[in-house]
Amino acid sequence: MALALSPTRQETLTNATFEALLWSLSRPGEIRNLPVAGIEMVAESLCDREVSLFCFDEALAARLKRTGVRPAPLEEADYVLADGGIGAARAARLAVVNPGTMIYPEASATVIAGGRIGQGTTLRLSGPGIAGATTIAVGDIDPAFWAVRNEACRYPLGWDVFVVDGDRVVGLPRSTKLEVL
Repeated sequence: MALALSPTRQETLTNATFEALLWSLSRPGEIRNLPVAGIEMVAESLCDREVSLFCFDEALAARLKRTGVRPAPLEEADYVLADGGIGAARAARLAVVNPGTMIYPEASATVIAGGRIGQGTTLRLSGPGIAGATTIAVGDIDPAFWAVRNEACRYPLGWDVFVVDGDRVVGLPRSTKLEVL
């Protein structure tokens, strides 16, 4: 007789976080609530031994090793983690993040950035999952980052971006057209 195992609290939180991330990409610009505040749970939900990570915060990278994720240089990483926002210097460095290839567009990186949702630079979003267009304000991310992101996004190439603000997240898939207002 098979024994039915209930998920642990950690597994439940990880699954709920992953679900919020998927919904945030399917409805770009809509704010989704996370079950736990902070970028660490987002990274933990996405990272395992099958993927690689570049993290600007070495202490956070060390904590995420428990997921089995492999550290990688910025240009080779599957996930790029920028807790604490993206200033102008970081934005310039992110130009080397992998946008995928025409044969393997899904091999592109995902950028996970800390930011302030609802204040800062106003962005107009349009594309799949958005009725017409929508706007959202994002702070702690230098406007130069959005230019770098737009340069990398030539659909199907480009990066998906998650902006995490406490227990809230906004997803910006590579298919979303983004204009800085």
